[in-house]
Amino acid sequence: MRPFQFTLRSLFVLTTVVAVILSIGSVASRYYSDLSRRERADGSFRECVWALLNHSDVYGGLPAPARRDDSGESISSWRFRILPQLYQDCRQIMFDVPWDDPMNRKVAAWPAQPFCFASADAPPEKRCMTNILAVSGPDTAFVPGKGRRLSDLDTDTILIVETNDSNIHWMEPGDLDVSKMPDDVDECSAIGISGTSPGGFFVGFADGEVWKLRNDTPLSTLRKFFTVSGSKSHNRDKLLAEYRLQ
Repeated sequence: MRPFQFTLRSLFVLTTVVAVILSIGSVASRYYSDLSRRERADGSFRECVWALLNHSDVYGGLPAPARRDDSGESISSWRFRILPQLYQDCRQIMFDVPWDDPMNRKVAAWPAQPFCFASADAPPEKRCMTNILAVSGPDTAFVPGKGRRLSDLDTDTILIVETNDSNIHWMEPGDLDVSKMPDDVDECSAIGISGTSPGGFFVGFADGEVWKLRNDTPLSTLRKFFTVSGSKSHNRDKLLAEYRLQ
């Protein structure tokens, strides 16, 4: 038997095999990373919708989009307000002071679940930015200045939507204003609807359902379910089901 000789051909074959293995590993890594982001967003939306429904059961309605002080100034978000529905011990949290008050400094440093999807290696300031926004505006579930009773809504009314880069701290007042949002899904020119995982975005409905919809979902169709009157006049199974990702 001849001794093994390392030739240029052998080197080429070895290099090709290694490149293929690394390529497969890279694709697999991206796949599982995307899958992890989707699963995290899905779980977070379900947890958030559950907390909103639980808040409605306890207090007789959904929280107002923002908590206001005696002067009418918005001091914190509905996300901050529903913490008792998400965490058992909230005794150290000061709900009656502004979200960025020194008394809430420790809480403000949390990348709070279920609102923030950023990975652990993201910059600290990004880890606390919310990826869940309420749909806010006239005739929506979150009318500025008041909390609505769940019984006033249609089950198909959209409560919350996903955004990839809100630049809004989860405790800070700020949501999706239907009168100011971009004209298309997944547009980055302003705060709008965009997914944190490829292919689509999550929405949460007033009956507790959570759907992931494709990026090509027409915004004109989606808008029908932003308002109570619109969702009472239309059926999501007829208009949105074809865009749903399983």
